[in-house]
Amino acid sequence: RLTEIPPLCYTVRESSPRRRPATDRRAETISQADGYCARALPRWHTRFGQAVGEIGVPTIVEGLKSDPETRITKGGVYEWLRGHCPTTERAEALVRISEGKLTMEMIYSHKRELDQLRHTADSGGEPKP
Repeated sequence: RLTEIPPLCYTVRESSPRRRPATDRRAETISQADGYCARALPRWHTRFGQAVGEIGVPTIVEGLKSDPETRITKGGVYEWLRGHCPTTERAEALVRISEGKLTMEMIYSHKRELDQLRHTADSGGEPKP
């Protein structure tokens, strides 16, 4: 089941005074009360994105670096989160190092779920079937 995307607001980054409007998909919200950066990006609300969030990008990179065939950078993991699919070898290694948090189905359905969430956010309606 896909989770609902929280409403986006203007991005305020502590390192930059620049603001981006709410329509920017890359925007992240920051709670003014405690400075916590909420994950409002659609990629974190798919089953794959939630599992990667639980495992942690640095843990994934560390777990895949031992084999030259599966070695990946943090940027590569974020490409997967944006909707690109990992190779079969890397997907199998992801399932192995996730200790049951990820499945091949979750990895390969991520793009479809992401498209549904983006459609919902863009139209304000229900996701496409």
